Amino acid sequence: MPIKLNGATSGSVELGVPDVVGSDASLTLPTTNNATIVAADPTKLSVDSSGRLLTPARPSFLARGVVGSITQPGADAEGTLSILFSNVSTDNYGLHNIGNHYNTTTGVFTCPLTGLYFCQGHTRWETNTFVQNSYIRTFIKLAGSSHTTGNSLVLHQIQGSNESSTSYMDQNVAGVLYCQVGDTIELAGGMATGGAKLHATESSFGVTFLG
Repeated sequence: MPIKLNGATSGSVELGVPDVVGSDASLTLPTTNNATIVAADPTKLSVDSSGRLLTPARPSFLARGVVGSITQPGADAEGTLSILFSNVSTDNYGLHNIGNHYNTTTGVFTCPLTGLYFCQGHTRWETNTFVQNSYIRTFIKLAGSSHTTGNSLVLHQIQGSNESSTSYMDQNVAGVLYCQVGDTIELAGGMATGGAKLHATESSFGVTFLG
């Protein structure tokens, strides 16, 4: 059954949610005059006049270290790094924490929904007392996994070096993980032996729910 605005040049129609929606139900808007679809709460979902789906409430975060911090993790190849990234202020650098699913105290993101999540981590290391034939790794892990289980090696980078003096290394890991509601995601890594500084203000960790 078509619903019209009786020839008006502007206006709106509010549709209630029926008990049953047929498989052939549809909503069609003209391609001119900036027709849009807006949910009851446009801060959660809307479609603009160009047909772009806007989801401002999509769970997502991007965090980095606090200004001026250079942290010395312990000599642990799978130490938790994301606990250092407590800055999610929207005032700078595009940082955000939509839905507050990222805990800035523990560095853990808890998945609010089952589905696909894009995850990324960037670390900038400065070797301090680098031991020859040692290595540095960065990886994104789910709760209960480690670099030895294979689960985390899906999103993982490792570098070895024979450098015996100060050197800089950048590592980047990114990919899409299928997670269940309640799963936790965190950034981990470190140097196997020796010591390395993580420049937290030049490193980041982020997760975005895709659907």
